[in-house]
Amino acid sequence: MLPTEIRGVYSPTVTAMTEDGIDTAATLRHMKRLVDAGVHGLCPGGSGGEFVGLTTEERQQLFSMGIEASGGRVPVFAGTGCYSTRDTIKLTKWAEAEGADGFMVLIPWLMWPLEQDIADHFRRLRDAVTKPIMMYHPETVGVKLSLETLTKLAEEGVIAAAKISQRDPSLARDLKLRVGDKCAVFIGHDASAFEALCAGADGWISGSPIVFPRLTTRIFNLVQQGELAEARRLWSHLTAFVRLEFGPYPAELPNAHIIAVVKAALVALGDEVGDPLLPIQPLTGSGLAYVRRVAETIAQIENSLPVLAEQ
Repeated sequence: MLPTEIRGVYSPTVTAMTEDGIDTAATLRHMKRLVDAGVHGLCPGGSGGEFVGLTTEERQQLFSMGIEASGGRVPVFAGTGCYSTRDTIKLTKWAEAEGADGFMVLIPWLMWPLEQDIADHFRRLRDAVTKPIMMYHPETVGVKLSLETLTKLAEEGVIAAAKISQRDPSLARDLKLRVGDKCAVFIGHDASAFEALCAGADGWISGSPIVFPRLTTRIFNLVQQGELAEARRLWSHLTAFVRLEFGPYPAELPNAHIIAVVKAALVALGDEVGDPLLPIQPLTGSGLAYVRRVAETIAQIENSLPVLAEQ
């Protein structure tokens, strides 16, 4: 059976940086804000945390801060994926010893390993650690695993969860139909989040939960309760922000990077996480002003929601 804690809205966390490294105070405040807002889990050190620009020691800092921010209230799945199997095992074992509840592991990228190589990468990791592994499978890595391979890894007990970060919700939908309670399936792309949740996905991990944790958690809970009309009403408001992350972009913001959008929105709402790591440029001028207006409008809707104990 699927562990009950591996479901719901798991929020990635962003990384506030200074010239000297991680701004630990700002990053910890950001993480605690998410937990206090009612998300069901934290995923520090993922792509939203710009891990590709961090040292191993900085990634470890993020895991430790996520565990501290949670304080045992929600599961912490550390983003421990590295390109090599060797480094993935090493970092994941460190996170397990530190107290992470599980691991969100990006599939190896850039070099396009063969499908069987990626499957064996996860099998070797499974042999090295004891806590649950969530495979992180975005479309941006250039490799798309087959439904058959994903199903096999779930049936073997290699992965306890899969984060499918693709605009097309069909892989998340079909994987859930195949694996049932053997594996949790999370949708990892905001553009297809509502459709995937309605099709049976167990959870949601993407950019919107970082900025609007109460709203996204409310939408998730409503879908689970079968209250689709109200869930759809709230989702319709959120789509204005989703378009800023993933397009189609409005005339006011012809193009933008998701990290720049998320960080600008957080700052507009009082979460002082600073700018993206270069080379990603922060938003400026009219584009920044537009993101602020959208974020503030949706935040008003979020703030009007009743405070419910729905976890």
